[in-house]
Amino acid sequence: MAELIELTHICMEQNYFRFNNDYYQQNEGLAMGSPLSPLMADIFMDDFENKNIVKNNHILYYYRYVDDIIICWTGTDRQLDVFVDKLNNLHPKIKFKLEIEQNNSLNFLDVTITRVNNRHHFGIYRKPTYTDITIPASSCHPWQHKLAAFHSYVHRLMSIPLTRDQYNKELNIIYRMAISNGYNPNIVNRIINKKQLVLIRKELYGIPLEKPKKFKASLTYFGPVSERIAKTLRKHDINVAFRTNNSLKNICNGKDKLEKQHKSGVYKLQCSECNATYIGQTGRNFDTRYKEHISAVRNDRPQRSHFAKHLLDTGHNAAGTPQNGAVRSRRGAGAVSLQRPAYKIINGMLHDAFRLPCTLSTTAPHTTCLQRCGQTSQARRRTAPCSFTLTNS
Repeated sequence: MAELIELTHICMEQNYFRFNNDYYQQNEGLAMGSPLSPLMADIFMDDFENKNIVKNNHILYYYRYVDDIIICWTGTDRQLDVFVDKLNNLHPKIKFKLEIEQNNSLNFLDVTITRVNNRHHFGIYRKPTYTDITIPASSCHPWQHKLAAFHSYVHRLMSIPLTRDQYNKELNIIYRMAISNGYNPNIVNRIINKKQLVLIRKELYGIPLEKPKKFKASLTYFGPVSERIAKTLRKHDINVAFRTNNSLKNICNGKDKLEKQHKSGVYKLQCSECNATYIGQTGRNFDTRYKEHISAVRNDRPQRSHFAKHLLDTGHNAAGTPQNGAVRSRRGAGAVSLQRPAYKIINGMLHDAFRLPCTLSTTAPHTTCLQRCGQTSQARRRTAPCSFTLTNS
């Protein structure tokens, strides 16, 4: 348990980020964007609630979704004010803002809750900034993406226990949204019928039968040609999910971009005097790994780098642009010069280098070497045994 706590502390301390080529570290709070932050925040709030909130005798029920909370309070207004003041003094960074029902009605998330004869009546709540805009019917998007919003609206319509008047009111709003975005309103009826059929089957047969597993594929959507490809794949029991490449993240990405030499992945070293090459794979940045090859040459340690062994054994140079002169080895001045940068980042393999379906590292025999790197017999005799990282892209 102590080791787990220590590892958690290490992960939580990685709360630095880069902006405009300057590095910053958060002094307070959890790291932004860390997968661990939501979990730790929820654990903290759960402990806070159990110790200070849910045990209060005046609370009939208590529900929280992220930072929105609803409480049914049975005490007086003065007791409620005292309770909220007490909570706001427990932690300097945890503050609660009180909102009391008006005209027996209160908005919580996307629901309006109205108290009628000590019973809750529900309606759909939309903020004043709400608009009825969704993906237009004429947009070059997959049909599944266009209908996703309507599936969500219909699911909410059928999941919340609305009165008949509220149900018809919400259904008419969904119809108007479909019409204003260029859709036939009958698509809403088809979605409702489909969901009702699913509910009926669930009531009759209980747990739905497991469908046979199928292969899944993801395709970038380019219009009708993508639909035809997906139709062909479905005939071979391959389910296709479309994706788009014009997401808001790609258009308005304000993060500082890393230079290629600061990334990790697959790289290639080339000898300038023969056809010998070294293809490597690293989880650190390329510059760090390249410096290790330089160090192996400088310190005469061929066992640490196959490429350094080749340069030391043959006296060849590495292809690249000289920077601050040559790197000399301990075997003697002029024995080898290593020029910088002498590596090439292989395009398309920067991010998926460790998730490719086929990866093999081996010291290849002569016949395999000819197949993998295309060296001639003469070049093979002049080089050290090649160490390959074969990636199937």
